[in-house]
Amino acid sequence: MARTQRVPDEHRREIAEALVAGASAAELARQYGYHRATIYRIAREAGINMVDVRTQQATRARRDYDKARRLQLLNQGFEAAAAILPEIRKPHQLRDWAIAVATLVDKRRLEDGEATERTEVSSVGARERLAERLDELARRRLAREQTGRAAG
Repeated sequence: MARTQRVPDEHRREIAEALVAGASAAELARQYGYHRATIYRIAREAGINMVDVRTQQATRARRDYDKARRLQLLNQGFEAAAAILPEIRKPHQLRDWAIAVATLVDKRRLEDGEATERTEVSSVGARERLAERLDELARRRLAREQTGRAAG
């Protein structure tokens, strides 16, 4: 028959704290010289749900990794937009670029935890005026560039 041993209260406390901090049952079993089942029993007695702790850690790690990856992609999007801007020559290209940059800005604010306000242009007339304004700005920019080239 297997010999049973009483786990000292100090070990119980240390094991419970280590479990909450993210240590695995296998690690602690090796460290303290107890069977894994003993570590799980200590966790259960301390009210620690081992599945929840590990799942929470995995979820947190995945969320942090995903956020870092999303921020990296957003930054690449901003870099690409900056690289494309000098090449824009047509009004519709500038309009498309502006929409893309606005979307990137909005998504970045969401990632940074800043609230973004949803505003919709509900009338066709307002959308058309906005498109016309963007087209006009693009035409002015193109004219300025052409004037600059002719003078240079």
